[in-house]
Amino acid sequence: DSLLEGMLGDDGLIDAREDGLNASVDNNNDQMEAMQLRLGLVEARYRSQFAALDSLLGQLQATSSYVTAQLSSLENLLPGNSNK
Repeated sequence: DSLLEGMLGDDGLIDAREDGLNASVDNNNDQMEAMQLRLGLVEARYRSQFAALDSLLGQLQATSSYVTAQLSSLENLLPGNSNK
């Protein structure tokens, strides 16, 4: 009887083990929620950085086209150039 009481009682071995497992599950759930929050923040940061880089790339391409056109028009002004 005392052996069964030690295992099955309110503060018995099985109850303590169940409490420990429930605490582990709760801890794992908390860690998972924290990780999901961090991943969401990282994703938002990457999306913002990508948008900024995409905008900058567009500006650089426009500048490149402008400079190419300006150099082309200067080339046509050079003496002896047959592309006038």
